Amino acid sequence: MTGQIPLVPDSVTDLDLVVPPGLQALLPILKYRANSLDSIDASHQEALRRFNAEGAAGVKRRYEFVRDHHSLGARLDAFARFMRSQHCFQVAGEGGQAVWRNWA
Repeated sequence: MTGQIPLVPDSVTDLDLVVPPGLQALLPILKYRANSLDSIDASHQEALRRFNAEGAAGVKRRYEFVRDHHSLGARLDAFARFMRSQHCFQVAGEGGQAVWRNWA
């Protein structure tokens, strides 16, 4: 909610389900190679560069995205819409995890 640029390890595999990769690039959300200090440092430097280049407009854009999509109210709203929908939901196993195959 502070407009910062998140750095996320590439081992967080379900991030792409929450924030599509194209949107991650635009916000940005930067990934680094897990357990690699060089990768973490490079991502940190890129985050600083982009934060400074985008200034207040970038902070505002990231804040609005989080406010609209990842606040408690937004998440509860998405859950309520999911529960009220008339779809026939299918649970499937993918990589040892149970996921909603037709979550929209």
